[in-house]
Amino acid sequence: MVNSPSNPTGWVMPLAEMEALRDVARERGLWILSDEVYNHFTYGNAIAPSFLQVTTPTDRLIVTNTFSKNWAMTGWRAGWVTYPEGLAATFSKLGQYNTTSIPTFIQHAAVAALEQGDAFIRTMVGRCVESRAILVEGLSRIRGVTVFPPEGAFYLMVRVDTGETSLDLAFRLLREAKVGVAPGTAFGPQGEGFLRICFAISPELAREAVARLARVLSTPV
Repeated sequence: MVNSPSNPTGWVMPLAEMEALRDVARERGLWILSDEVYNHFTYGNAIAPSFLQVTTPTDRLIVTNTFSKNWAMTGWRAGWVTYPEGLAATFSKLGQYNTTSIPTFIQHAAVAALEQGDAFIRTMVGRCVESRAILVEGLSRIRGVTVFPPEGAFYLMVRVDTGETSLDLAFRLLREAKVGVAPGTAFGPQGEGFLRICFAISPELAREAVARLARVLSTPV
């Protein structure tokens, strides 16, 4: 399973690595499940590569996508799956028992997003570009904070050295800075010492968040 662009790190899988993984999957009869829900959110003026670019309809590939991220329809639970033709009956059953009777207004919204939503995506990505820059620059100035600028998605992983667990630090930032962040351990034990910060917010909010975080993190525990 591959998630690119990635939540929580912002990593984007290069096309050459997709080709290499495709070859391994073909040789060993493996399936690839590619989660590409953040594909429009990249910061090099290009859409993230897709496994659909390097595979054929006969490859064992399933690609998932959603309206939640690109078109800000989080919670409406509308999306799509691309799969080999032989799985049509299986996915028909899954759709029947999981998504039958999706509300009419969501269906109309999905059509509008596909037909008229490109300008909205450009606006969303542009806002993220600015807010990303604000957070990366501002947090990099704080002693004890190491920033890893993301290539895609809209999350920033930072290492914070305060001696606290990432969960305790996240709670303290919520109490003292009134800023919500995710502890790195929410994504596995390797995330200890890290925080994930979402920058799908306005530049004004990003500046305020940096100022609040700086005040708290610059003060000894």
